[in-house]
Amino acid sequence: TIESLGNDSLMIGNMGAEIYTLSIPTKKNEEFVAKFYKDKGYYPTWLRGKAYIATMFWAEAVKKAGTTDVAAVIKAWEGLSYDGPAGVWTMRACDHQAQVPYWYTEIVAKTKYFKHAFEAPRGMTPAKAVEVPCADTGCKMK
Repeated sequence: TIESLGNDSLMIGNMGAEIYTLSIPTKKNEEFVAKFYKDKGYYPTWLRGKAYIATMFWAEAVKKAGTTDVAAVIKAWEGLSYDGPAGVWTMRACDHQAQVPYWYTEIVAKTKYFKHAFEAPRGMTPAKAVEVPCADTGCKMK
């Protein structure tokens, strides 16, 4: 982690991109982070954020299917969109790949989260800008 470096000045200015990060500037993410922090006493890592979003997205598919039957949930998930902490995620029917926005960040000296350097949001690239067209994936789903 950045904190373990001791001297975090070497990290300042580095850029990164991820589908979930603590610093995503959406109202839903701010609510998620605040609730998580209140409950746990620490901030969610990128893995915990992604796990939460994926679980909630799956729950929307179960709700739409009206059952936990695997085949019914898969069918309900096709084309479904979920608007969560990291923006809108959509499950493509052609290959069952979630199409998600990418958030990019820059490491800065001060943030509201930590005393050490951490990421600050710098922008978002929409899913459509980075997706591979279904015809180009090689996926042969029936």
